[in-house]
This record gives sequence, structure tokens and C-alpha cells, in this order.
Amino acid sequence: MKELIINHFLNYEFVYIFLFCSIIFLLISIFIKQKIIRKISMFFFSICFILFVFEFVLSLFMVKIDRSGDFNCFDKIDFNNIRKIEEISYFNDKNIQITTRKEDIKAVDLNGIIYDVVYSLFENGLRCTKCNFNVPQTYIFFGCSFTFGAGLNDDETLPYYFSKLYNFEKNIINCGVRGLSSNTTINILNNYETLLSLINEKSNIEHCFYSLIYDHIYRNFRIDPPSDMKNYIMKKWYISTNIGRIKNIFARSYMFRKVLVPIIDEIFKQYYENYMIQSLEEINKIIEEKYNSKLTIIVWPDGYDESFYRKLNETKLDLIFLPNCFESENKKYRIKNDDHPTAKANEEIAKILYNHINEKDKTN
Repeated sequence: MKELIINHFLNYEFVYIFLFCSIIFLLISIFIKQKIIRKISMFFFSICFILFVFEFVLSLFMVKIDRSGDFNCFDKIDFNNIRKIEEISYFNDKNIQITTRKEDIKAVDLNGIIYDVVYSLFENGLRCTKCNFNVPQTYIFFGCSFTFGAGLNDDETLPYYFSKLYNFEKNIINCGVRGLSSNTTINILNNYETLLSLINEKSNIEHCFYSLIYDHIYRNFRIDPPSDMKNYIMKKWYISTNIGRIKNIFARSYMFRKVLVPIIDEIFKQYYENYMIQSLEEINKIIEEKYNSKLTIIVWPDGYDESFYRKLNETKLDLIFLPNCFESENKKYRIKNDDHPTAKANEEIAKILYNHINEKDKTN
């Protein structure tokens, strides 16, 4: 009961705050006799009451924010402990896309199904890829659901096709975490024990890949889950930027999320882009210095500003800009009504990566 009351209050936190402030100012205006104070109190009462009304109305229509916890993929991996999850994505009767475990639904209109797939996962949520865990050569893929392979079976992901090019004789690790961004990649790389559990003692990380989509720029500052605002340091979570801290304070305000967050995101767009560039350079630095390896960044062709392209090109990062045929409008390379890469897209990108790193090895 206590937990229900707390959750209710947290879901309507700013509704109650504005209501409480309205009552306080109203009482001051009633019981204080000085005209100036009464006028000031009535003014603030009007403001707070208007805010209360708007906050309350928005709370009836907007999705409640889920602050239940942070995704934790930092537990050590047991290669013998793999679980399978069947996930289904479909349109409901209101034509809204729903993605959930197959076991959580009773019946779905077959005409509305977008995908119905099975994921093989380690206990910490990272996806398993068919490969040879016991060899010294390891390749690691970082990124979001594009890397994870959302909407695809185990034999259709990018890491799978890359492993297939090596006849499944290399150790291929999929560190793609759905919905997240560069902060999570830095967290995984800095959490040394996690990566040690991904490889055997004699292993060497040959190469790392990061799959970049433009939305990653915003995910590092996003309030609504999945959010990648935090860094994982000494087994504790810390919000990484001042903008993130401010957003976190007002995260439960529906007006803040509806009105102010889009304005803040637009004002600080250049800052978000610069932060992403710095994150990618930090990822590259950690991989080079801590793991004595190399990083290649796969840049998807969706939605980038020319300024961001220019900033990327000005870095010394190893970049692969995917051709325009991989844009979201091309349904051959994106799952219909979902926008994630298809198996065909991943198969072709795997070949691009394979040829790219082999060409670099020859020139070096």
C-alpha cells in the first residue's frame, strides 16, 4: 500500500507541487491584510493554479515516466548460461506498435504482426552470437538495437554475418544495448571485468565496431527511457552532464517534458553533437590505450546535419559512411513499419566491415 501511494505521488509529483503552492498563495492572499502582499500572492496563486491545471490535464494523456532503474549489463558472462526469449512486435487495435515478449500476450491479429523472433541472451542481457569463444582473436560490436539486432533472429544480426565470414572461428561479441548510446559503450569499456569475462585469458581484441545513428546524439540527454544520461563509475550511476542533471530534476513534470524539453534540445543541439564527437573520441582512446585495439565507426545515413558530418570528418576516427541506399526509406534494408535493419542490410554491412579491416591490415 505504501509503495502504491509513493508511486502515485511520483507520477503526479508536479501536479501536487503546483496545487500545494496555489493553496499556500491563496491562503496568504486571504489572511494577510497588506494590499501589496495580497496582490503579489494573488498573482503567484494565478500562475501556480494555471500551471496546476495544465500539469493535471497533460498527466491524463501523457505516458508516465518509468524511473524504475538502469539497465545493467556489467555482470560477468557465463557462456554456458544462455536463455531464449521470443519477442513479438505488432499493431494493436488503435494502430499503435506494441513490442513485447510472446508469452505476455494471448492473441494477436496475424495481419498486424511486424516481426516474431527469438533472441538468445546471456544473463546480463547481452546477445549471444554464434562463434568460437575459445580462440584468442576477439571482435566486439557496440551500439544500440541496430547492433543488437532488434526484430531479427540470431542468424540475421550484423555480428552473426561478420562471424560467418570467418566461418564462425573467431570470438565475436555483441555489446549492442537496445535504445542506448555512446555513454553505455564507454561504461562497458571502463568496466574492465565485464570485457574480461567476454574473452578468454589469452585473447586479444583484434577490432571494435560502433554503429552510429543520429538519434544517439539525443539519447545521451534523454529523460524518457531508454535513457543513456548516466555513467557507471565504481558500481554507481552518475548523471554525466549539467543539462542531464537539470532535466532529471524536472523529469516528472509533464509540462517540462511536453513544452520545454523540445526547446532545450533544439537550443543545445550543437552541444549534443559536440558531446557525441567527444564520446566517440573517448571510446577510440580507451580501445587504443586500454585494450591495444582499433575502432571503426559505422555511420548510418539518416538525419545528420551537414555540421555534424563536417565535425565527424574533422576527427581522426576511422569512419565508414554507409551509402544512401541504407536510408530508412529503403524498405529492402529496413524492417517494414519498424525501421530497424533487415538481415540483408546486416549481411552487406558485414562484408563492408570485413573488407575494410582487411584492407587496413594490408596497408599497415
